[in-house]
This record gives sequence, structure tokens and C-alpha cells, in this order.
Amino acid sequence: MTTHLPIPYDELPLWMRQARQEFDWSILIALAMSIAIAWSFLLHDKLPAGHQLEHTVFQASDIVTGFHEGRFYPRWSPYAVNGYGAPIPNYYPMGTPYIIATIETLFSNNLNQAVRITFILTYAVAGLGIYLLVSRRTDAPIGLMSSVLYLYSPMIGSTVPYVMGDLALLMGGALLPLSLWSSYRLIKSKLRIDFVMHCLILALFVWIHPQMAIISIIMSYGYALFDQPPKSRLQPIVRLTLAVVAGWLLVAFYWLPAILEHNLVNWYPQDSYVFPMLTLGQLVAPMQQIDSGLVMPQPQFKLGWVIIALIAVGIVTLYFAKSLPRRFYMITAIAGILLLIIALVIVPADV
Repeated sequence: MTTHLPIPYDELPLWMRQARQEFDWSILIALAMSIAIAWSFLLHDKLPAGHQLEHTVFQASDIVTGFHEGRFYPRWSPYAVNGYGAPIPNYYPMGTPYIIATIETLFSNNLNQAVRITFILTYAVAGLGIYLLVSRRTDAPIGLMSSVLYLYSPMIGSTVPYVMGDLALLMGGALLPLSLWSSYRLIKSKLRIDFVMHCLILALFVWIHPQMAIISIIMSYGYALFDQPPKSRLQPIVRLTLAVVAGWLLVAFYWLPAILEHNLVNWYPQDSYVFPMLTLGQLVAPMQQIDSGLVMPQPQFKLGWVIIALIAVGIVTLYFAKSLPRRFYMITAIAGILLLIIALVIVPADV
């Protein structure tokens, strides 16, 4: 008589886990937490008074005007530079204002509502992306905890949307885990849908925030090089390279003219704007209450004590837990440390 020993689900090959996989109801919990952090955009009609958001709204308004005039990708901002006009859309990544303008034209017919809808969708993508990335290597509870920590961190939950008003940076932070998740799927499988999905996500990422898109590409190659057996690294790297090239080519209408015509315009920074400095002491300091009397409060670049404490707990847990995928976490941790060092060195500040 033959006895069939059940194999644990976590030890099955990826294709067998995908065949047995049912709908993950934890995704709905992650989306609910995303809606909760974006609740203020559902209740209040006014937008945050960040200077970056004002630029984004004006850019979206120019694109909407271009839509009405039959120009689907305008490359000239007629009201910039005190009404003289400037070719800002020809050099600046216009993915964020273009999405706002599309929502305004097709659905809301109100620019204020379109911006608020974009904020809500961005938070939904952020919560869903970090959950999918983490739960793919661990389980649903850890993925939900990661989603909560990411959404309610000081930068994502407060500083970037409300103080800085930088919607493009917030969308970049939302697309970063989603891009890493799609690249990891592409590395582990040979399905065409994974290739197409990563191309589209990366193309949108480059169009919105090319600097963060480059960071995600570097981290994806780290996964392909160090999270794979030495004998099976070539094919994932080839698939990833083809997807990266295809993703960049999809948005060549943005970066190719900007590169070819970069010498035609001279750009000068505003003398009145003080660039916020990043220091190591500021990262670990506690959050300070924002003065409601300030029109433009200074952003606080802080990790938050909860995240710092959980980082320490995670390092200890990773050292003692033998069953966790250490290589995946080590690659992510090393990438975070390198980015922190680069930020502290490049930004002029006294550490």
C-alpha cells in the first residue's frame, strides 16, 4: 500500500503554488488600510498647500487645456515664467499631471476632485504593492504588517503628501514596491503576462519618477543576481533586461526629446527656495507636531521610532530564524543602507 506524504505548501515549486492558489482575501484588508490613510482626501474638499502640489495642478490644467484643443501631449506651458511660457513638459516627467488630467477629462470634470482621486489611488497602489511584495516571500500576516508600517510611516503618511505636497514622489513611493514585485515575478517565472506587466509598470514608473525607477531597476538586478542559484541566473537576467529596455522604450516620447534637446534651454533654481537638509540625527529623532500657523512648514525627514524599533527586532529575528528567506531580506536591507549612505553624502549637511 502506497502512502502519500503531504508536502507543505511553502516547499512546493512556484508553478504548483500558483495552480493551487485561491483568492487572497488579505488584499482587501490591505486596500481598506490604504483607504483609511487616505480618508482625509475623501472628507475634505481642499488640497494640501504644498508648493509642489501647486505646480502639479497647474501642469495638469495645461494638459487639460491641450486635450480640449486636440493636443494629447503638449510640450509647452504657456503661463509659466510670469506668462512668458516655458517648455517644461518637454523636459519634466509629466506622468503625474497627465494622470490627473485624464481623470479630470474622463470622469470628474473637476481638477480638485481629480487630484484627490489620484491621491486615493496612489495610497491603494502603495498598500497593495508592499503587501504583494512581502507576502510573496513570507505570508499574509507579515505582508499586512509591512503594508501598515509603510502606509503609516511619517514620510508616506504625512510629510510627502501634506507638508511637501509632492504627489509625484508619493506615486514613486507607491510604484517602487509594485515594480519590485512585478520584477520578482518575472525573475521567477517565464509567463508572458509577467513580462508585459513589468514593462507597463516600469514605463509608468519612468514617466512619473525616473530617479526612483532607476533605483528599482538596480534592486531588481540584485534579486536576479544574488537571490538565484548560480546555474540559473542567465535566463532571469535576460528576461529582466528585455523588460527594462522595453519599458524605457515605451516612454521614449518623454526622455528621448529631453536628452536630445537638453542644451536648448538653461534652467536656474529659485533663490528663495531653501533645500531641506538630511542628517542622520534628524532621521532617528522623534516627530514634532506641525505648527498649524505656518503656511509652508518645513518637512521632517524621519523614520519614526516604531519603524526603528521594528528594524532592530527584525535584525534579531532574521539572525535566529533559520526558515526565513534570508537572502531576499539581506538584499533589501543592503539596498536600503546604500541608499541611506548616498543620501547622507550627496545632500550637503553636517551628519
